[in-house]
Amino acid sequence: MSQTRSRIWPLLSLMTLVGLIVSACTQQGGGPTTGGGAEAADPNGELVTNMVSEPDNIDPQKESFLQEIGVTMRVYEALMTFDLKTGKPIPAAAKDQPKVSADGKTYTYTLKDGLKYSDGKAIKADDFKYAWTRLCDPATAGEYAFTGYVVVGCEAWNSMDPKKDDPAKLAAAKKTFQDSIR
Repeated sequence: MSQTRSRIWPLLSLMTLVGLIVSACTQQGGGPTTGGGAEAADPNGELVTNMVSEPDNIDPQKESFLQEIGVTMRVYEALMTFDLKTGKPIPAAAKDQPKVSADGKTYTYTLKDGLKYSDGKAIKADDFKYAWTRLCDPATAGEYAFTGYVVVGCEAWNSMDPKKDDPAKLAAAKKTFQDSIR
């Protein structure tokens, strides 16, 4: 009997510990709930989430973990996003769907009027051009630069080594890329 009792205490202790952890990690009554619509929105415009830990990096061109990407997706607005019901691309910062050239190789976006950064500075098309250029720049060394490889010249330029490759070749590759993102 004492042997059975000695085996039960560690098990009970473990179950109690697991119960405490589960109850600490689950939402208790009185807190915000998900899916509440407009009436559940914070009147101060604040988004409060549990990120578990601080992200290592929130530079959109250098981030590499899902948690970091999740933060930047809440902070920066893309040209396009996806409709949650249909999964089809819809405008976000873009005013409308892009104009696509007859050969399907050139996409032209027009920005919505009145877009501003949090400091009040107007957002311009050159800001998006800068972001794409920085994404493909091999000196940035972003782990997700491959997402820009759909743009002419991005892969060729990004695959170069800024410390070893000829500066003239680097400049030519950069120009090829930049010419494709007028």
